[in-house]
Parts: sequence; C-alpha cells; structure tokens
Amino acid sequence: MQQLVMFGQSVSDAAQFGPLLDHPRYRVYYSYGQGIPDDLEPGFLFWGAGRYACSMLAARDDFTPSSAGAQWMSGLPTEFTGRVVHNCTLAELINSRAVWDRGSVWLKPAELKHPALPPSQWTRDRIAGVVVTNPELGGVSVQWTNTIMDFAAEFRFFVVDGDAVTGSPYLVDGVADHSAGRSWSRYADAHAVARDFAVALAGSSPRALVLDIGWDRTRRGWFIVEANRPWSSGLYGCDPDEVAAVIEVSMRDDSRWEWKPDPVVWSYAETLRPVSGTRLSSGLWLV
Repeated sequence: MQQLVMFGQSVSDAAQFGPLLDHPRYRVYYSYGQGIPDDLEPGFLFWGAGRYACSMLAARDDFTPSSAGAQWMSGLPTEFTGRVVHNCTLAELINSRAVWDRGSVWLKPAELKHPALPPSQWTRDRIAGVVVTNPELGGVSVQWTNTIMDFAAEFRFFVVDGDAVTGSPYLVDGVADHSAGRSWSRYADAHAVARDFAVALAGSSPRALVLDIGWDRTRRGWFIVEANRPWSSGLYGCDPDEVAAVIEVSMRDDSRWEWKPDPVVWSYAETLRPVSGTRLSSGLWLV
C-alpha cells in the first residue's frame, strides 16, 4: 500500500486526490502541521507547502524531495519564457538601484507564499515598505523581470521523464477556472506545447516537475509561466493517480536536484509528533 501524507490548513485540500482516498492501493493522511502518522514507512509520498516540507525534513532522514530550484527559471532561454527572469534576494533587489530605471518590476517569491508579498508589479518604495514591516522577508529569494507578460490562458502540467503526463487549465482571462467547458478549449494545443517543452528540458531539469505555461496575447505564443514542485502543487483538473506517480518520482530523484529550502521558508519548520490517526468516512486519515 502506498502512503500519501498531505499537509495544509483545510482538510478540503484532500478533495483534490478524491479517487485515491478510498482506493485499495493508497492510504491518504491529512495533517494540519503538527502530526505525522506513527506507522509511516519508507517510500511514503508527501504533498504540502514548503513550510510543511521543512518540518518533514527535520523529522525524517528518508525524506529527500526534489526541486528545480529558485534559479532554474533564470537559466532558461527567452524563447521558452518570453522574458529574461532574474533571481536574487529581496534585499539585493532593493539595493540594486540600476534595476529601478524603468520604475517597477514584476516579481514573485521563488518559494515562499506570503500575504505581504503577492506576485505582482512592484516599485522599489513599495518593496522597501514590506521589508520594513517584515524584516525577515529581506532574505527571501525572489524571481523578477522587467517584461510584463499578457497571459490570456494558463495551464498546469505534471511532467515526468520528459513527458507531460497530465494537465489542466487553471486561469482564463485572469479568472481561476478549470471547470468543464471554455477553460479546456485550448487544452490540446497547450498539452502539445508542454510536451515539446518537457522534451527540450529533460536534460536540464529534475525528472519530475510541474510546468505552468500560458498563451501570451501580445506575443502570440506559448511560454513557460513558472516551474513548480510536484509535491506542493495544486491539482486543479489533473488526474490524481498520474499526479501521485509524478510525486513518487520527485521523492526519489537525482541528488543534484535535492530540494534546498529557502532559509526564510526553513524558519517556519515545526516539530512533528507521531499520531495514530483517525479514519473518516471518506477514507481519509486525520493525524
């Protein structure tokens, strides 16, 4: 039986893996960040945000998830991204006065999700204000660019060994949407492009990763929006069984792609205690 441990702040997250909850091949656990199953065996799968992954790193020597890393996007050719992507800490960006000649940049944290630092267009003064209020964010790694993309539709694909095995739309005209209908109208095109990207990047990326790609209205082409870790990415309309298989590969990848947590993310790690768990009617186990 394959064990999958999910972490988050709402048990509704588990609905993404719905078909696996009472599947005979899986036992799915859900933790709010304080407990882990007391019967967790080597080879388990993990799904959750970086802060929970840090807690698991501290708790288990056999937990070695992979990641493309904060700098991976900045190494991609512009024909894949549509723009030049830079990587540095927030403090370094603030102090790089030459960057601000154009007045603003578009940036997002490379790993950390923080309410004070959402992905958006930022001025130097606005960023400085955030760091004054949240000094710890000065050390967080960010990705930034001077080029504003105009994505009309965005799709997520779980990639393993050079193939995009399952995917889903997640944003259409700026609105989150993966329901049946219009949001899927360009899926076949997006899937073909994602497979081309996956093949081209197979030698310079982890065996398992998530590629978000989008159609840019201005440039009339498909580009990589960002790369994510399979073990911390929302499924939207992706196939849960395929996603679990990709996560499994990401737990056993080449050591050169071993995840190195952002120091700021690492600071959120908590001590996990073994818990026997309670089985719900859905088949999910709470720990």
